[in-house]
Amino acid sequence: MISQEKRKNIITAVNKITYGLYIITSVDKDGKPNGQCCNSLMQITSAPVRVVAGINKQNYTYELIKESNEFAINFLNKEQIEYITLFGLKSGRTVDKFSGKKYHNYSIKSPVLDDADAYLECRVIPELTADAGTHAIFVADVIDGKLVREFEPVTYDYYKMQRIKKEKNNAGI
Repeated sequence: MISQEKRKNIITAVNKITYGLYIITSVDKDGKPNGQCCNSLMQITSAPVRVVAGINKQNYTYELIKESNEFAINFLNKEQIEYITLFGLKSGRTVDKFSGKKYHNYSIKSPVLDDADAYLECRVIPELTADAGTHAIFVADVIDGKLVREFEPVTYDYYKMQRIKKEKNNAGI
């Protein structure tokens, strides 16, 4: 068993791993879209182009990806931090996250947000999906994508710093 102090030290160090925040989208069997905020994403191979996404098995998006074997990755910029609240702090089981949001479908049914700065459309390779305890690791072929415009991606660290600033401002500090 790890002591609380050691756990705190480990988490502080782990938080220095650099990674972005993305909106991962998928659809249910009737084509209804849902999405979630994801920070566990990386390219794993370049030929073929494949990515790996870690998705919490309690999330509704996990169920949709398992069912559809596809997902889209929507890249955010630093001006789109409000998407993190919508897609990261609410459940698609109770909230229509796409209400009022404009999106398109390109090569797959999973939605691409119209204001995404870049996107990738991915087809899951079911036999390469791995159980990682609380999360599933989906390995997927990238079948389409585009850099829509140059941008500076939002990172988890940037999001946390903005949240801390907002909390201090709200507290009058």
